[in-house]
Amino acid sequence: EASPVEATMSARAHVTLTDALEAFASAKDEVSGSAKIAIDARATAPRLENVEAALDLEAGDLSINKVTLMQQGPTRLRFADGRLEVAELSWKGPRSVITASGAIGMLPGVEGEFRAEGTTALALLRTIAPGARGEAAFRVRLTGPPGSRRASGSVDLNDVSLIAPERQLALAGLSGTVTLEAVVLEARGLHGQLNGGELTVEGTVPVRAGVVAPRPLTLDARGLF
Repeated sequence: EASPVEATMSARAHVTLTDALEAFASAKDEVSGSAKIAIDARATAPRLENVEAALDLEAGDLSINKVTLMQQGPTRLRFADGRLEVAELSWKGPRSVITASGAIGMLPGVEGEFRAEGTTALALLRTIAPGARGEAAFRVRLTGPPGSRRASGSVDLNDVSLIAPERQLALAGLSGTVTLEAVVLEARGLHGQLNGGELTVEGTVPVRAGVVAPRPLTLDARGLF
């Protein structure tokens, strides 16, 4: 039986995402998308801990700079007891696959563990890095409650190039691995060509104040113009 103050909501819609995507894109980016969404929610009090909700993205597509990702099956999100659960997420496109699952705590003291992995063509990232080309494989793990989150992961770069004439920057053939563990970034065998010369990056960088890196970051650049 419903509580006297219980509120419920149910909605179904087929929406165009283009306007929302353009708000985050530059004027040079080509973005579009659509989604078929179903939402059911109930709340027994006006507090987040009293909210339960389910969101099913039954069909969707996303295109950024002519790289199109298609949803491979329904994306299912559930929220209850202060925890957002990603039951299933899988998108695929040319040279790109993204999957994710797990839970994220949204309230103090609520634990969670969320994992995402995949490979992607860097054309998807031209909104923040115009001129980027190549591929990257990534793995991300997020655990802990709000305020004490712990993140780890890695990115394997493959033949990455970036041309930025306004900065007189030409990067080509960059390959190698960057990892994040215990709030320390580490470059492993990162090598490529920069402005006609050779560039090698090795070592670690802390991403939080007060953390000491286990070994310094070194950049070896030779023959640059």
